[in-house]
Amino acid sequence: MTRDDHFDALRAVSRRRRLLAALADGPASKAALADALDRSRSTVDRAVRELESLELLERDADGVCLTVPGRLALAECRRSADVLETVCEAGPHLECLPADAPLDRRLFEGATVHEPEPHAPNEIVEEIAELLDDAALFRCFSGAERTPLFRERIYERTVGGDLDAEAVFTDDLVAYLLESIPEALHEVIVRGGFDVYARASVPYSLALLEGPDGRYTFVVAADGREVRAVVRNESPAAFEWGMDVYRRYRAEATRLPPPG
Repeated sequence: MTRDDHFDALRAVSRRRRLLAALADGPASKAALADALDRSRSTVDRAVRELESLELLERDADGVCLTVPGRLALAECRRSADVLETVCEAGPHLECLPADAPLDRRLFEGATVHEPEPHAPNEIVEEIAELLDDAALFRCFSGAERTPLFRERIYERTVGGDLDAEAVFTDDLVAYLLESIPEALHEVIVRGGFDVYARASVPYSLALLEGPDGRYTFVVAADGREVRAVVRNESPAAFEWGMDVYRRYRAEATRLPPPG
């Protein structure tokens, strides 16, 4: 197939998705498809011929059925539709991010988007902090301290526990922490083994946690100190994406020595 053929197939799958979905559970006659889709027989005939020409459908003794490519195309179309739905839901809240902010479909596939409640703007972020209680690994980058609860949990789990923790903070956030909690920062770095890196800026806040119940990926979209939304994903693919982005930003950061 040529590149144009691939685009034709993509358009056909998108346009004929309901017909493909109607065959997901097995073959059907054209008459049954016309009834299920509430379309005329001639419309169904044209659609079937188009999808047959792309080798996405075939006919057998029981009627029209999906080919292996047809089944795979339907599955990919459904995944794309789910991702697009999540992107559209998150879209208005992501406008505050830089245009080149590193985002990927793996973050949005199977994700949920949480908006803060006006009466409890930090509740969503506090829920992330509470996951530190059972986490074995924590990675993040951020430009603001969203809630003191994070500070408390990091201290408890590194100095008093065995949390494997690293973070990349902006220069402004590091300066704030050095001024406001120098002794606690010294403790978590020296006694807790908490590696802190600094860089000029980050596009959003990213938190990655791994524990007995799975892996969690969070992206916090904020306008200044105001959290606009949190995208949450518990899939291995999203976690892998998040770790790749974190390592990229850590590689461009400077490791912070223990405060004197």
